[in-house]
Amino acid sequence: MQEGEVKGHLGESARGAGEDGARWGRPGRVAAEVKRDAVLELIAGKATAEQLARRIGVLPETVEAWRQEAVEALAVVFRNSGKTPRERELERENKELREALARQSIKVALYEKKVPHAPGGAPRSMKMGTRSE
Repeated sequence: MQEGEVKGHLGESARGAGEDGARWGRPGRVAAEVKRDAVLELIAGKATAEQLARRIGVLPETVEAWRQEAVEALAVVFRNSGKTPRERELERENKELREALARQSIKVALYEKKVPHAPGGAPRSMKMGTRSE
């Protein structure tokens, strides 16, 4: 750990550095895992915003902002039944394709009723060598 860095929850560095020691992200940037763990501790009542802020090296207002962001994200998840936008798009597309297939099946059934069939099962106009006049 480099000088000035603060250990976060579970001992991970709050401000990341790669294996070679090179820092990543902007100065003061806190890893998403650290934010998540801090918010979970805060919501569970295991620590106060002040305690978490001191441990991570940020202001208590920052921890509270993370909590608010997490609560808002949960509202979105519950409002959308936990489905991602891609899942909702695929469900819509699936519904459209099923409706299109149903329409085509109806058209085929109506066509088969109108066109007389030869004993072989295919419409007369489609049998080789036979002409419908």
